[in-house]
Amino acid sequence: MKLIVQGTQEIEVSPEQVHALVQATLQEDLLYELARSLYILPFEARKDTQTIFSHILRFKPGNPNQADPPVISYIVHNRPEVIIELCKGYEHSQSAMPCGTILREALKFDVIAAIILYDQSEDGEPAIRLGEVQPGVPQTGNGIFWNFFHWIDRGTFELSADAFTTFRTTEKWFNMRGSTCLRYVTSNFDHLSGGILMGNEWVQVFVANPNKSVAVQRILINNRDRLLKFLPRFLEDRTDDDQFTDEKSFLVRQIELLPKEPIDPTRSAREPSRPGVNTATVA
Repeated sequence: MKLIVQGTQEIEVSPEQVHALVQATLQEDLLYELARSLYILPFEARKDTQTIFSHILRFKPGNPNQADPPVISYIVHNRPEVIIELCKGYEHSQSAMPCGTILREALKFDVIAAIILYDQSEDGEPAIRLGEVQPGVPQTGNGIFWNFFHWIDRGTFELSADAFTTFRTTEKWFNMRGSTCLRYVTSNFDHLSGGILMGNEWVQVFVANPNKSVAVQRILINNRDRLLKFLPRFLEDRTDDDQFTDEKSFLVRQIELLPKEPIDPTRSAREPSRPGVNTATVA
C-alpha cells in the first residue's frame, strides 16, 4: 500500500492505482480499523500507516482544484468515527505521534475541524456527521474536543507536546472568515475559559499571545465582561495552588488591558513611520 501511494525513485505513482486503493480502503472500512488499532501495531507498521493515511486523505483524482479531497468528504459525511478514533490515539503513547500527524494533515480542511469541535458521542455511539452540526448550540463540555485539555495537561511530555501542536491548529480555525469556529467559541466561552485555566499551554494561545489574531481578539473583547465576572470566581477555593492563583490573576489583568477594538498584529509591520516627524518635539 505504501508503495502504491508514495512510489519510489524508480517507480512513479499511478493515479489509477491510488484511486483503486482509495476505493478499496473505503469499501472495507480500513481507515477506521487502522485509526482505532494504530496503538497495537509495531513501530515500523505505525510509520507506514501514517504515510498511507496522509497520502489517501489528500488524494484528488482527476481534478486537483476541487474543494476537498473525496476521502475527506466521505469521512465527514459517512464515517466521522475515523477522526474521533484518531483523536483517541492520544490515549496511548504508542499512537499519539502518528495519530497527531494524520490529524494535522486532516485539519488542513475546515470540515474536519467541525467534526472535532461538535462531536459529543459516547463510546460505541455514532459520531456527528457534518450535516448534523449546529454551530449556535452550546456544548456540554464532554465531547472529543474537550479531551485535548486532559491530554495536554496530564499526558507524558511527548504526548502532551504533540496534542498541543495539534491544538495550535485551532488558531487557523479562528482566522477563517465565515467559519463555524467563531460561533463555537462564542457559544462555549465559559467552558473554554475554564479550560484555559486548567492547562498552562492554552493561556499562550488565547490570552498571553502578543500577536493574537483579530478574530481571537474580537472573541476576547466581546466576552470581556463575562470573563471578568467568571474568572475571579473560577475554582476560588483552590487557594493552596500558588501557580494557579498567579495565572488566574495574570489572565484577569490581560483581559482588563484589552483594547476597545481589535488591532491587526501585522499593521505596525506594514505601516512605515512617517518621515520628517520628530516625536521628541511634538507637544
